[in-house]
Amino acid sequence: MPSHRNDYDWGGCADMLLEDTDVLLLFDTELESIADPQLPANQDLGIGDLRPATWFTPFHSATRNRDYSAAN
Repeated sequence: MPSHRNDYDWGGCADMLLEDTDVLLLFDTELESIADPQLPANQDLGIGDLRPATWFTPFHSATRNRDYSAAN
C-alpha cells in the first residue's frame, strides 16, 4: 500500500473511528461534575449530558435508518 501524508495522524484516526470521546472526561478527577449538562464548563465545551441515566441513549447518527444489506 502506498504511503499517505496522514499515515501517522493518530488524532485523525480517533476522529474517524470514534463518534465521540467526551466520555473520557469522566475519568479526569479535576472535572468531577463535568457530566452535568447544566454546568457552564459542560455547556461551553458542548459536551451534553454524561450522567449515567443517559449512557445508553443512542447518538443522533445511531438512530438514522442505515442499510446494512451490502455489508457482506
